Amino acid sequence: MRRGKVDDHCPFDTTQLERVLVEKYGYTLNRTRLADYASLGRLRSVFQPKTRCLLLRPGLSKAQEAFVLGREVAFNYLGLKERPYVNATFPVRSFDEVLNNFKASYFAGALLMEEENLVRDLHQFFELPKWQPDKLQALLTRYDVSPEMFMQRLTNLLPRHFNLQSMFFLRFDQVHAMDDGYKLSKELHLSRLHNPHGNELHEHYCRRWVSIRLVQEARLQALTKAPAFVLGAQRSCYPNNDEYLCLTLARAAGPTEPAVSVTVGLLCDDILRQKIQFIDDPAIIQKTVNETCERCHIPNCEVRAAEPVELERRARRRETEAAIDALVNADR
Repeated sequence: MRRGKVDDHCPFDTTQLERVLVEKYGYTLNRTRLADYASLGRLRSVFQPKTRCLLLRPGLSKAQEAFVLGREVAFNYLGLKERPYVNATFPVRSFDEVLNNFKASYFAGALLMEEENLVRDLHQFFELPKWQPDKLQALLTRYDVSPEMFMQRLTNLLPRHFNLQSMFFLRFDQVHAMDDGYKLSKELHLSRLHNPHGNELHEHYCRRWVSIRLVQEARLQALTKAPAFVLGAQRSCYPNNDEYLCLTLARAAGPTEPAVSVTVGLLCDDILRQKIQFIDDPAIIQKTVNETCERCHIPNCEVRAAEPVELERRARRRETEAAIDALVNADR
């Protein structure tokens, strides 16, 4: 750290953040106390404003701790007074608290993945003539951040530097380690509401989505080796003929973390074909997909999780309406 600035060479040296918090903002860090609070579960950090002590859960990965520290630097550097004191989603006290948390999270991601470096690396990746997942894995390793942080950073940079405006970001959590239920826990849509998106009807999300398929692959992989990341790409075509190139990173469940996947979906249009050279690589799986099983017309789907009951209900209603119309308008 020089002249109050941090060295942004990647992978980012996160000890700089701890020094800034301690020396400039008067923090103390405690990496053991949260272990005494088993009821807090996955909670990664708690900030105690009266003592300026930051409690960090033992066992955090380097990437997880880096994000927590970067967010704390942001709250102080940006002078954000209304802020959450934990890293998890709890009932919030005000809109300003939500906004400031977003600002601090954005700041942390930008700090750990410096814009100029990452844009240069993304240009090189997108110019590859073939889909090479190991190159995407190398980027994740180079920046030493979590998959979710990396993919969210893409949504910040792709519109401005690559003119890719039509995209979505999704995070899926596996509800329970031993069942086949999935929860869409985060979603972001740029330019318009894209497929897929969340439903409030408790229906079964399409199992053909790469987001869910890779969670399942990560779970199977974890049975034979240590939990790891699985990554993949898929071109997904929806009934309205929209097609998306989906890039997904998935992680198997850990002792206190659920299995998750994060996906950035990019609308397949002329702009995308100009920017991403490997889009037509036959190695990328192409799938016809839908929103939910209950509303899906795909016959003999190999991964259907529920019958198309909504389609059947609509068909019965149309038949009933047609029969009533015929009776009403009959000559006798």
